[in-house]
Amino acid sequence: GIPIVGESAQKDFIALFGAILRLQNILTSFDDFEGQDPLTERQAQFLRGIRSNATHLQAIAEDILMQTRIEAGVFSMQWERVDVRSLGLRVVRELRALHDLPIAFDCPGVPPIVDADSRLLLQAMTNLLTNACRHSGGGTVVLRIQRQTKKTLVSVEDRGVGMSPEQRRRAF
Repeated sequence: GIPIVGESAQKDFIALFGAILRLQNILTSFDDFEGQDPLTERQAQFLRGIRSNATHLQAIAEDILMQTRIEAGVFSMQWERVDVRSLGLRVVRELRALHDLPIAFDCPGVPPIVDADSRLLLQAMTNLLTNACRHSGGGTVVLRIQRQTKKTLVSVEDRGVGMSPEQRRRAF
């Protein structure tokens, strides 16, 4: 394990880790309801909303945990060959189950394979697509992956109001 210095830091870590475990338990319990006929449409809608919010909270907790590791100097990249198309499809499938709006996927040609940390790439794609779904303005959200000469471009398109130049500068 990773040493956590200071009693306050240890308590904060334990609280955050406990919250992540509780959220994982909540999300797992939703699988028991999947495909149950007795649910009314309204109940199914509530279930999707709860699942979406729990997933969003779990992502926030995991982001904080990863940021804490980075700031503490205990995070290490795990470089590997990553099929970006497969990772993108995974994110799209997961978010389609959570959101009631069309989510399209566009990755023409040969699947791009990159050297990356798949955890960070998955987190980045999930965060971008989740944000687009929450602020899309009701239109289709598109995750696009394009193989270019010496790089792979991952982009998200939606019909939301967008970010101010200052917000883009801070985010990227």
